[in-house]
Amino acid sequence: MDKILLHLASLQAIQERTIAETLVQGLRDAQPADVDYQTSNPYPDLIHIVGLSDRATQQLMSRAGRLRIPYVVTPLSSLQPWTHTRRPHFPPATILVASSQLEHEQLAKLYPQNTVHLVGNPVVSAAITFDDYARRMQEVYAEALASHDTAVRDDIAQHVGKLGEEDAAICDILRQALYVGYEHRRHHIQQTTLDRLAATMTAANYDEALMADRLEELQLTSSFAQLETFLADHSTLTEGFMPIEAHPNKNFTLP
Repeated sequence: MDKILLHLASLQAIQERTIAETLVQGLRDAQPADVDYQTSNPYPDLIHIVGLSDRATQQLMSRAGRLRIPYVVTPLSSLQPWTHTRRPHFPPATILVASSQLEHEQLAKLYPQNTVHLVGNPVVSAAITFDDYARRMQEVYAEALASHDTAVRDDIAQHVGKLGEEDAAICDILRQALYVGYEHRRHHIQQTTLDRLAATMTAANYDEALMADRLEELQLTSSFAQLETFLADHSTLTEGFMPIEAHPNKNFTLP
């Protein structure tokens, strides 16, 4: 189940605030049962931000950036040229949702590095129902999650690539271990991620001494030693397939 934090900015204009509040409530009511909107969740799978005018929203985006939580933004005209909202930077994987063709064109010019979707606002337009809006937003959420995950994996691959290691098995294990670390920081370690890493470490043929050196270079020795114990406790890894001595796990937990 996707854990989505729906965040409503404290918009200044009464009319804009009313429209935004109605949109948010309608979106909650129209969402399918497999979507879990939580009003307070420090580690959601995705954040949908509606409006951009207040400091709390800026702080939320900053925290999402630090934790690498993806977010979708519906500005609701808060980035129009005649507003005084400071135009924030969005990570390339962030999707912006315009409510009108004019806003779509303006956002595309302001943020050429981001994907901008046009999804009509059912509060002010009879051309789209709340059910259709919810369905379109589900598609946007899925795209945002996939795009974000690709970006994270690409960053990890680049980080490991700087080692210049030619052993494909070692590189694969390092990438997977770093991805577990990413999920750990998000408080969202998936069982499939653990099982894939345990299976790779069990089946791969690689130089364990060289692996230990690479872990040291990436400053992963301590966390990897704890991860080995976590994999033994929660997946299929056994002692004979651990490249370094395992340490008691103090960090990793399943959600």
